[in-house]
Formats: sequence, C-alpha cells, structure tokens
Amino acid sequence: MKEWSTLETKSQSEALINEFKGNLLEYLLAIELAQEYNCEAEFIFQLDESYRNQLLLYENELRSFDPILIKKLPEIARRARIELVELLGKKFKHVTLLGKAGQLEWKKYYREADLLLDDGKKQVPLSLKLCQYGALVNTKSGGVRTFIEHYFNCDDITEKQNQLNLFLDQSFQQMAGTLYELAGLEYQSGFDDRWKDAGFSDLPGQLPVEFREILYQHYHRVIQKMYSFLSDIYREDPESFSDSLFELVGMGHRDLVQLMCFHQKEGEDRYNIAAIEINTLNSWKDAIEQLKFEELKENVSYFNLSLGDKELQIRVKPMNVFTVPGLKINCSVKNVGQKRNQA
Repeated sequence: MKEWSTLETKSQSEALINEFKGNLLEYLLAIELAQEYNCEAEFIFQLDESYRNQLLLYENELRSFDPILIKKLPEIARRARIELVELLGKKFKHVTLLGKAGQLEWKKYYREADLLLDDGKKQVPLSLKLCQYGALVNTKSGGVRTFIEHYFNCDDITEKQNQLNLFLDQSFQQMAGTLYELAGLEYQSGFDDRWKDAGFSDLPGQLPVEFREILYQHYHRVIQKMYSFLSDIYREDPESFSDSLFELVGMGHRDLVQLMCFHQKEGEDRYNIAAIEINTLNSWKDAIEQLKFEELKENVSYFNLSLGDKELQIRVKPMNVFTVPGLKINCSVKNVGQKRNQA
C-alpha cells in the first residue's frame, strides 16, 4: 500500500480513501445487522485474523486522514440498518461479509454484493455504497475492447465490437500523433520512451491544457462511436437491450438489494446523512421501462440514458495512464429526483 506522501494524483488518494471507508462501513453495517438478528457471536467468529488486522489498518489510516469521517461511519451504519430492517421486515439467522478469505466463491456468484443475509431458506445479497449527495454512484467498470460483446446481444454483436476496437486504435494513433507534433517530437507509432524523456507525463491531469484538449477529443470520438453502436442495438431489439441494463446499473444478481447512503455538508457537519436510497429488481424494472437515450453532448466523454427519475451514465476513461491504446468504460447511476431524507 502506498504511503499518502507517495500518491501521485488526487484521484489515487480518493480511491484509497474510498477503499478504507467502504470496507469499514461494510463491517459496521454487518455488525449492526448481526446484533439486530442476535447472531453477533457467530459473525465475529467467522472473521479471520488477517481481515481484523486489515480493518485496523484501514481505521488507523482513515483516522489520520479524516478523523471526522471515522467518527461518523457508525452513525451512518445505524441509519442504514434501520432503513434496511424496515424494508426487509423479517428475521435473518446469519450475516456474512462477502469477498473476504473463504467467501470468494460466494462473492463471484452474488456479483456486486458486499454482505449476505440468510434466513435458513433464502439468501438476500446486499450491496452498499457511501457517496456525496447528488453524485453519481459507480456500478460497473469494464474494458472498452470487450464491453459491447460482453453486456449486449444482437446478431452482429461480434462485428460491432471489432469495428469499435478498430476505431479505438485509429483514434488513439490520431491522438498520439497530434500530441507528438505539439511536443516537437517525431511520431512513429504510439508512445515510446522519448515521450517521458522529453518531460511529459502519462497521466491526463498532468498534461498542459492544449495537450489535454487533444486527449479529450480522443475520448469524445470513442464515446460517440459507442453511442452510435448502442443506439443501433437498442433500435434492433429494445427488449434485449433493456434487459442488458440490469448488469450496468449494478444488478448482476437479480435478488440483490442496493443500499446507497448519501452524505452532504451541513454547517460544521461534513458528513450529514442526506438520504438513504434502497433499490431492488422491481424498482429498477420500473426505471428501465422508461428508458430514453439523451442527446450526446459535444466535447464530452460520456452519454446518459434517462430511466425515469434515475439516470445511467456511460463514460470512457483511461486505463490509469493514457499512453496505452486501451480505455475502460465506467457506468454510474444517479437518482435525478432524489429528495432529502430527514434524520
């Protein structure tokens, strides 16, 4: 794990903080639920020593970086437990944290789930998110070179994916050649050692403004092509396309319960609980039935699908560095009709 002082970008720091707070909140909510269902002893017993030590590390790191948040997480977990218990309205016998040692196969089966509730007959997988109020919530991420073929279906889906990949390579070469020309370097193919030797970064945020604009044009070309292909797939088979969206909104397992906790600043409280949103298969069905493609904007790296009072954003992003021809697709959702849930 990198020390704070060695983190190169703000996004790297935020990713590490998200890992800390996400793991700690999962544990705190699991404890709350285990106490609610009188199975705390069993839950504690199933946690191995390496996981306990990892939690202590996360707690210490987050306390040093954001002592206010570390104090607020237990309150958020309690509120989340209250909302969840009210929705589910039943007793469970077991609470399990997924994705830890010994639970990787369960995690694979239950997809996006972080916790699993078991009443002895049925399991309820639960995913948990903690986000700034009004922000997009990340739900799915994948490489652009397999994205269409992996998540969608039509007669010529492989051909569409191949065409997108060819376009991606052509756009990348166009972007790289233009950047080399701006840098006063002779262009051959892609980025080589001369790029860094000349003092240029491979991180988008560290590029000069005029260089960054060329990179963003590359992103826009690719998302424009993606938009065109997905629009075609939708027109060919709206029902199949709509069914594919459940994966993209984070409902890879159809029994999943999504629990999204939103915070915002209020006075001195930077982590005031603004809203707790719970989504299920039925609520997403209602939303996806209202699917509309929003118009693609100029000079952006994303487009939105309107889903009633929800929104799905599909965005292209670099694979950490922009000097490789691959890109990733990030999917995120937002409740555009979200109203504040008073404490």
